[in-house]
Amino acid sequence: MANPIGNRLSRLVREHAYLSGSLVGLKEEVRLAEANLAAKVGRLSLALQRLTDVAQSIAELSAIDLSGIAAIRATPRVGKREYGDLRCAIVDIMKHGKPVNTAEMVQCLAPMFGWDLSTRKGREHAMHAVKRPLIVFRQKGLVERLPDHLSKNGIKCGVWRWIGPSDTNEAATQKKTADL
Repeated sequence: MANPIGNRLSRLVREHAYLSGSLVGLKEEVRLAEANLAAKVGRLSLALQRLTDVAQSIAELSAIDLSGIAAIRATPRVGKREYGDLRCAIVDIMKHGKPVNTAEMVQCLAPMFGWDLSTRKGREHAMHAVKRPLIVFRQKGLVERLPDHLSKNGIKCGVWRWIGPSDTNEAATQKKTADL
């Protein structure tokens, strides 16, 4: 079938259609970026004002050279939960009595803690986040490591069993694990 308007004109018409369609999204992105910029400029001015106030207070109290104070960048918190919630969740999973492998534990905990298991980096982060408390629990004599088990993907992963106290007082158990 022949193109009645020609290939060049057809490409230009198609490009015009795509560009027109992208304008709505781009305008919204620009609006959001401008709002974000305005908010950040406001936070910057507040931070500069507070820094000036703090520097003035320090100068009134002592002769400390402010240029010698190193800047510290705040590290944003990773995860959705409070401190100690991961350990308590691991203990809850472990206390069901049967041995649990690390991969199963990660699968159980991922929705609770917002871990992205679709990427390799996300899976590695989740695995390390679960392994660290388990190693501490093993050092404290609360869990024991059983021989490795092959996961569904054919990867070796550790199997863990709870051997710590099995008291029914949940508050006491959470307090013990939170102190670890």
